[in-house]
Amino acid sequence: MPLALSAVTAPQHKKAPKTVARTVKGKPKPTSKSRALTHGKVSSHGVKAKRGKTGAHAAPVQRSQAAPTSDRYREIQQALVAKGYLKSEPTGVWDADTQAAMRRFQTDQKLDETGKINSLSLISLGLGPQH
Repeated sequence: MPLALSAVTAPQHKKAPKTVARTVKGKPKPTSKSRALTHGKVSSHGVKAKRGKTGAHAAPVQRSQAAPTSDRYREIQQALVAKGYLKSEPTGVWDADTQAAMRRFQTDQKLDETGKINSLSLISLGLGPQH
């Protein structure tokens, strides 16, 4: 009796179930595979952290506020002259007369009497940001 050969089939491998991405505020949450592709740090909310530029193309970082230019000093002095606090011509140099005029102005405006330039003094002089 001859042997009957039956068709031999390769074993079927089960495919891994697809993961369903959850949504965070209407946006799909990236899977761990897509997070790995971003090369950046990912917060627990699935949002890639922003990273600054580095190397030759990075903008220089300003560590403190730059000193005003002589044109800006002159502008402040002109405002003090217009309001009657400074009697001399604007020179663009922050000298003792200018400091004294700024102190008098700050006193009248009920500001800290430092004689130094600060945002509240500039706003009171009309030289601050426009609202």
